[in-house]
Amino acid sequence: MQRDRASRSPNYNFRELVGLDRRLQAHLRGLHLAGEAGLESYTDSLGSEAGDAFVVASGSAELGATRFEETVDSLPDEPATTTGVASAITWLPFSVAAPLIDAWKDAEKPSRRGIAIAAAIGHRHDVGTALADAAVSEDVTLRALGLWGAGELGRQDMQLQLQRSFNDDDLNCRYQARRSALLLRMPNAAAALVETLLGGGLYADEACRLAMRYMPADSSADLCAKLAGQEATMRLAVIGAGATGNPAYVPWLLQSMQRADCARVALDALVAITGVDPEAEDMIGEEPEGFKEGPSSDPDDSDVEIPADAALAWPAHEAAEGWWQRESSRFETGQFYLMGQTRDRAGLRHVLVHGSQSLRVVAAIELALTGEDGGSVFDTQAPTSRQSAVLAANELA
Repeated sequence: MQRDRASRSPNYNFRELVGLDRRLQAHLRGLHLAGEAGLESYTDSLGSEAGDAFVVASGSAELGATRFEETVDSLPDEPATTTGVASAITWLPFSVAAPLIDAWKDAEKPSRRGIAIAAAIGHRHDVGTALADAAVSEDVTLRALGLWGAGELGRQDMQLQLQRSFNDDDLNCRYQARRSALLLRMPNAAAALVETLLGGGLYADEACRLAMRYMPADSSADLCAKLAGQEATMRLAVIGAGATGNPAYVPWLLQSMQRADCARVALDALVAITGVDPEAEDMIGEEPEGFKEGPSSDPDDSDVEIPADAALAWPAHEAAEGWWQRESSRFETGQFYLMGQTRDRAGLRHVLVHGSQSLRVVAAIELALTGEDGGSVFDTQAPTSRQSAVLAANELA
């Protein structure tokens, strides 16, 4: 679960993710060496998170297909199991994973189909009609996976399914359809994502980053002004400003660092535009006195959610302003940047190799969008050994 969080975090880059992967692989190797005894020992203390399903499925993978299926069938039939088992299959070499995917992609049981579809997407393996069928399934978990996979795999033939799911009753399905529509460059996708972000909630931050990045410049400026005009959406305006890559927003971002509710996302936005290293430039500050958020120490408090900005650093405002005064001349008006790089293929490749995990996700999407024929999105969450091979094969490293 630590590795899963790190793969999307602004606090990790590719090199640091390699370190986590090596640790995880060493633990898995120990479990494999222990065989049945190790698997039974772990199963006795099994929890219900995706990480538990990942470990149990990984432990049974080398014990044969029959034992693997028995193990998976013993797990709770819920989305966390689908996520964990699919991740375990994704970590297997494709030669080992392919028979499992092929056996389950058309299974009658939705959870097995979901595992196969998710694992196939993780391997960037197109399962053809099985993916399209999943996108219209009555099972919401399976339907969301199909809609998400359409964008990740560049399935232009699934545009109609995506369009029909823009107003799906399920929020996750609705969002995945709109996100994939943007990845497939459907003309109404950005507007649909704007509707999502204005609705607030779970997907607002990511919808804001995507919509603002791919809208026309004048439209994104209007939306940013609209969001900044209301206290309730001020934080989203700061996120959106960083997503545009426009250095003209930097002075306003520096001002926003003085607001406790926006300070951390403002520093993150500055990094996204300029590529500055806050630690190297002494821009890391202290949490404001009296500031409180997130779970309390009260055992009766039911709020245990980790705050959205918990992984982000607090800025040292004066240091950030001083840096911008010294470095602002490097950034051209009218140019749009990602981590200080121009957003052409060379610049995006640089970010994909050297950026934080959160910015590598952006670079991967933009590289897919700038391709002449679209295509699958580079998977920044895949095992790093596989990422290295793809980067080398495509001369991205």
